[in-house]
This record gives sequence, C-alpha cells and structure tokens, in this order.
Amino acid sequence: MKQFDKYQFLTDLREFLTNECKEILNYVDSELLIRDMLSESIHEYIDNKCIYYTDCWAICYELANHNFQIEQTGEVAKDITELAYWSLYDLSYQIDIDLLIESVKPVTQNNN
Repeated sequence: MKQFDKYQFLTDLREFLTNECKEILNYVDSELLIRDMLSESIHEYIDNKCIYYTDCWAICYELANHNFQIEQTGEVAKDITELAYWSLYDLSYQIDIDLLIESVKPVTQNNN
C-alpha cells in the first residue's frame, strides 16, 4: 500500500493555495470572496486526492480514522472515499487561510 504523508500533504496544499491566492488577488479584492474561492480550491484539491481507493485507505490509516464516523457532519461515511475526503478536510484546517492571504498580499502589491 502506498503511504500517505500528512506533512507533505499540508506542504503541498499550502503551496497550491498560495499559488491560487496569487492568481485570485490579480482580479479580486474582496476578502470574503477570496476566502470563498480558496475554500472551493481546498475542496477541489481534496477531491483529487480521494480518487483511488488505495490512496483513501492510506489516508485513513495514517490519520487513524477507522470508525467511519464523520465528525463534521455527525454522519457515518458511506465508503472509504467519503471518509478519506472528510479526514483530509479536517486536516486542512491546520492551514490558516487568513494568514496565507496576508502573506501573499504584500508580494502581489509590490509587483503591481
């Protein structure tokens, strides 16, 4: 089974979101809209990580999520893909979106 590295996932997600934020800031200046667009990007990124069952099992194994209970919804996951998705979504909260936006803003403003 392919192993899942949660630290690499967070590093890759942070890099992805930083790049997305730079792009978004080129045409959007509303903080709320920026956060909404980044939130949507997180969902799309996680969707792409949960395509293959073997990856989903590795994610759940590494994150010690074996009881199929989804904390965010209070429901039981219908399959391993759904459980992996919500496990990654929970993990993604370790990235502070507001800090990420602020870290990108000055760089973007200096380039204009």
